[in-house]
Amino acid sequence: MRDGGQSEDLLIRKLQQNKSHIETRQNMQLARVEGSMIATRKHPSLNGWRMLICQPLDADGKAEGTPIIAIDPHGAGMHQTVIVSSDGSAAREAVGDASSPVRQIIVAIVDETTEERVA
Repeated sequence: MRDGGQSEDLLIRKLQQNKSHIETRQNMQLARVEGSMIATRKHPSLNGWRMLICQPLDADGKAEGTPIIAIDPHGAGMHQTVIVSSDGSAAREAVGDASSPVRQIIVAIVDETTEERVA
């Protein structure tokens, strides 16, 4: 390499950063529905899908991080607690288009949560 291997070192560092990001990413998380999205122009695979703004929650039910947009096949209502999956392949399968840009999908509406206490 003409750059003395610097490009390779940079690539390796970038791959290591991405790997650590992937390892810490959660596939499912609790969230609260905060609103809906209306997009007049969108990928064709999203036509007919409700898109909801969901605020991720921590274990205590407090807002954590930035809101995300998820498609909703279940009809979740405002301020309901839901489980959002960030498994893009499952979301793409739901919309029936392997090239869809969709990444998050609501997989459940939470009725209640209980904390298990250890004696």
